[in-house]
Amino acid sequence: MYPVALVVHSLLRWLVLVAVLGRTARGATGWATGAAYGKTDRILALVAMITVDLQMTLGFLLFGVSPRVAAALADPAAAMKEASLRQVLVEHPVLMIGAVVAVHVGFAFAKRAADDRRKHRASALGFGLGAVLALAGIPWR
Repeated sequence: MYPVALVVHSLLRWLVLVAVLGRTARGATGWATGAAYGKTDRILALVAMITVDLQMTLGFLLFGVSPRVAAALADPAAAMKEASLRQVLVEHPVLMIGAVVAVHVGFAFAKRAADDRRKHRASALGFGLGAVLALAGIPWR
């Protein structure tokens, strides 16, 4: 199960990045132009948030069954000295949880904003911060 889940998690990151960066770009464009925040914007934001949530759920599952995490937890002090173990034990989870929170906050603020420009701004900032945190936390090696 672990190898399959790891591959799915690794591949799903691309869908997450496309969805979140797409929502960020659409939000920034709408914010700059004052475009209406319509049904398409709401659907794209919801799809992006769902992909992020799915990725987070899979990440938590992997964290629980990962042999690398188990090795790091066996000796946390030594794991903090080893960059790859520190990354899987602390850096990746913290940055990704931050990304999920940013996306949810951006979604919630956009949903409750009074006018379209504020909806786009909240969406652009929340999803944009989520994208930055996700890009920073992805283990590219």
